[in-house]
Amino acid sequence: MYLDQLFSAKSSIHGTGVFTRSYIPAGKHIGTFEGTLLIKNDRYVISIRDEQTGKIYYLEGTGLLKYINHHPNPNTELRGKEVYAIQNIQVNEELTLFYGKRFNDLYHVNPYRRFLNRFLYKFRAYLAAIARRVFFFSRKTTANK
Repeated sequence: MYLDQLFSAKSSIHGTGVFTRSYIPAGKHIGTFEGTLLIKNDRYVISIRDEQTGKIYYLEGTGLLKYINHHPNPNTELRGKEVYAIQNIQVNEELTLFYGKRFNDLYHVNPYRRFLNRFLYKFRAYLAAIARRVFFFSRKTTANK
């Protein structure tokens, strides 16, 4: 296991990430994702499918590995609760994990589409604010008559 060779630091991907102090060859066991069982998904949570029952369990991370960030081309993978290197990981390289297609589609959108979504969100809020002012003003003027 390489758990004692890991540290957390500011990530260029998102918030805090997990990095390694030593080289980790592909295929090596890095550590176990420690945590508490939950009934729903949340922050620092991984989902684990029970191969026998097909039931999905949510595990809220309590150890250092909870900071592994999502990447569409990861360098680690989960096998149950165990984290393994799927490619060679260099010294000071961030450990990444593929959270799943749904997460990938939501957060790794074309930058132009992301800009358009943000613009439309703000534009709708602006229109709603104008509508509230018009409604409030029209109520004041009809009440004065």
